[in-house]
Amino acid sequence: MVCCRAVAHSLIWAGVAELSALRRQPGRLRAGTSPVPLLRHADDQTVVGLAAVLLAIEGSDLDADRFSPWGLVAAPRFPGRARLAAAFAQYAVDGAWGVSPHLVPHDSLHSMAGTISQALKLFGPNLGAGGKSDGAREAFLAAMALLGDGRLPGVWVVATGWVPELVPGRPGVVPAEPGPPRHQCWGVALALAMPHPDWRGPTMRFGVGGGHPREPGAPFDAIALEEWLAVPSDEGRPPRHAYWSLGEGVWIELEEVGRPAGPAMQGERS
Repeated sequence: MVCCRAVAHSLIWAGVAELSALRRQPGRLRAGTSPVPLLRHADDQTVVGLAAVLLAIEGSDLDADRFSPWGLVAAPRFPGRARLAAAFAQYAVDGAWGVSPHLVPHDSLHSMAGTISQALKLFGPNLGAGGKSDGAREAFLAAMALLGDGRLPGVWVVATGWVPELVPGRPGVVPAEPGPPRHQCWGVALALAMPHPDWRGPTMRFGVGGGHPREPGAPFDAIALEEWLAVPSDEGRPPRHAYWSLGEGVWIELEEVGRPAGPAMQGERS
């Protein structure tokens, strides 16, 4: 079993207008980091993913300047789908000269992880996971492996997607740009830190082998997980529990243990 602390979390929804604003200013970045060159060519999901991470940091006791040793797993859902469909249509007309060279580094599976790592100046491993509709599940499986190794103080998990999904048009037809209020891009960010005996906040456990010993878990949903974490703790009620299945005999348990309290660790304010 792998145990960790859920020390920060956030959920963002952004339409076209919000995306334009977030691209210019996704949140409070580290000193000396400008969002303009970092996000100029980034996929919309990368913009929302970074904004979700910065919002999670702002709403917690974490210090953005102390994440250097952390790892990061990002799970964009069908990254670059609309832009690549448009690029293929343009390529058919103008050849290679009609396609931007920025598509490959900014619309690949690992693009979001790399960009957020640059913004936070992370030196731990960063990787993309999934890329399909169940990518968030694969991201948490990867995070479990990184935390289970015991060499990282923490791992950021970021998942993003569009609702409804941006489905390209017919072959040869450039898909229309997303427009409000129909399309919304969502982003979930969760900071998972190694256990500490004095921690009194949300605790996450990954179990492997068979089902959860107490009850079967629901299919994994990153938004539902974040919404569970967003409910304020209340010392007057019994601790809450939640369970999700990650498939392949792996499950997640979340447990509420009092109010967050405890000494600072790497990545947290002292």
